[in-house]
Amino acid sequence: MTRRDIIKNSKVMLNVLLLILNLIAICSVNNAYANEEDPKIESLCKKSSVDPIALHNINDDYINNRFTTVKSIVSTTEKFLDFDLLFKSINWLDGISAEFKDLKVEFSSSAISKEFLGKTVDIYGVYYKAHCHGEHQVDTACTYGGVTPHENNKLSEPKNIGVAVYKDNVNVNTFIVTTDKKKVTAQELDIKVRTKLNNAYKLYDRMTSDVQKGYIKFHSHSEHKESFYYDLFYIKRNLPDQYLQIYNDNKTIDSSDYHIDVYLFT
Repeated sequence: MTRRDIIKNSKVMLNVLLLILNLIAICSVNNAYANEEDPKIESLCKKSSVDPIALHNINDDYINNRFTTVKSIVSTTEKFLDFDLLFKSINWLDGISAEFKDLKVEFSSSAISKEFLGKTVDIYGVYYKAHCHGEHQVDTACTYGGVTPHENNKLSEPKNIGVAVYKDNVNVNTFIVTTDKKKVTAQELDIKVRTKLNNAYKLYDRMTSDVQKGYIKFHSHSEHKESFYYDLFYIKRNLPDQYLQIYNDNKTIDSSDYHIDVYLFT
């Protein structure tokens, strides 16, 4: 092999390596994309590349609402850190999770925390225990975001939000999710949609489901409001305290202005 051939092969290998690194970077960024067009299939994270432990854990989060907390008309002036809210002695899920006493809600910034400090709020989120740190010797569960103001945010009737499901670009299902809020967090709707999807298609079961990639697209009906999506298999590391951080921006939308499309790929 000549020196020229060696240099040529080295350049080819370098280009391949750069392409692989680029795909990894695309799949590793935060998976809520505001004002983005639909993603390219090749840029989506693939289930077969996700750690089995992560799949097991996230499957539990979106299968039967076991780790979903729904709280109405609560308030706190307590914090653990500057970017969270600490709800003391909260009534846990009608006693189902009575082992917990406090609920800590974490946000991506202190500004979001200050917005709700001392206000009457509603909470809808996925909670976790592992690596959740509260006050000393107080059993605490944590969640990211999921907070909306209670005052002047209730609808007189629940709002139905349509969801269309496409598998390999073929419409295979439609259903609705509901909310009683004018302004609702993306987390609340995402939980409701993913739970239905997971029950129907076993999204996070590597053995029985042929779904390998997918995303949930929140479509705005207004050109002045953003559309965005969540990659269903963007799972940061293995534990909920890591992969649930997608909700820490407490993203909130107008429930009357959106519909949802789900795209699954085998």
